[in-house]
Amino acid sequence: MLIPNIPWILIIIGLITVVLDIHVIAFLTPIGIALVSWGILLLLNAPIEIIALVILTEIIGGYYEYLRFAQSIRAKSSFIPEQQLIGKLAKVIDVKCEKKDKYLIVEVDFEKWIARMPDNYDICQFKKGDKMTVVKVEGVKLIVIPFEEKK
Repeated sequence: MLIPNIPWILIIIGLITVVLDIHVIAFLTPIGIALVSWGILLLLNAPIEIIALVILTEIIGGYYEYLRFAQSIRAKSSFIPEQQLIGKLAKVIDVKCEKKDKYLIVEVDFEKWIARMPDNYDICQFKKGDKMTVVKVEGVKLIVIPFEEKK
């Protein structure tokens, strides 16, 4: 015998899961929707085969849509291959001149980067607004030199 409150408990847990997923990035919505559907189908006395089919379809379909969404976001991400950065114009946003660590904060194509310069340059002589040219990428840092305008 089925406990009469089970369908309502499933519906409430499902709704809580969906609301929780709005506030936490865990993508639990397909599970929440499946729980709500399970509760509703139990209230309607649906056969177990129909309940299983609906729940599996919702979970698999939901996560399939999530993967498609994630791939579309990844395709539109601002990742720039390092070959595309070399030769780009960089604008100095900030100069950090400390005894141990000297570096620049530069902006390339509206993205901020930490930049260093070859040893023959004194970073402290540059100021905010100066233009630089990217000559190399080392991990997540750029190597820049002063920009020389072509005559």
